[in-house]
Amino acid sequence: MPPKFLSKARRHLPEPYFLAVLLAALGLVLFQLSQFTTAHEGEAYRKGIEDFRQQKNTFFARDTASPIRNLAGAPNSQQAFDSLSYYAIDPAMRFQAEWHPDTSNSEVALVTHQGPSLPYIRCGWVMLPLAGAGRPGRSKALFVFRQRGTPINSQMLLPFTDSTSGGETYGGGRYLDIAAPEGGKVIVDFNLAYHPYCAYNARYLCPLPPAENQIATALEAGELLP
Repeated sequence: MPPKFLSKARRHLPEPYFLAVLLAALGLVLFQLSQFTTAHEGEAYRKGIEDFRQQKNTFFARDTASPIRNLAGAPNSQQAFDSLSYYAIDPAMRFQAEWHPDTSNSEVALVTHQGPSLPYIRCGWVMLPLAGAGRPGRSKALFVFRQRGTPINSQMLLPFTDSTSGGETYGGGRYLDIAAPEGGKVIVDFNLAYHPYCAYNARYLCPLPPAENQIATALEAGELLP
């Protein structure tokens, strides 16, 4: 059964900070894709991502909750929409990473692209072997958050920028949704990296990645600008 796109107040918040629309099915997709771990399952992994991308295109083109619906100055934006743009799927950009929880439940204020901050809880971090990430030959720590007031085991957010930001990808960074850890591990799959809705519609309010999540190298995976 294909995942459904449902309304969910979480991020990409439109002014004045309510009626947010998010791809709620992504948590299910993350779980499904995390099962494809061996070489002979590579085809199923690619097919899962391709199917999800097609469903997201359908959501953008047809759903009343689409972020491109009734854009200012472009009332026919959905009718004119063809497809989101993506890098080629690269299985090497999928990592199974050790989870380092932040037991202090530290609250942080993530600045948004329009200025106001939004309250988040820092859940923990992962260490990823990202070449050229500022420390050659070493791993890069990336911090993971959840919105304040959401359940502890809810889906988490990993916002990041890399050297494609402001060029091939949105200057305000991209997001990854991270499922709750299992066995002390989480899946970090940059093939699922996506733009916040404010990349397509200025009505949305989107948290910016913190300085700690700025990656020096180019992560050529996931969503591209049109």
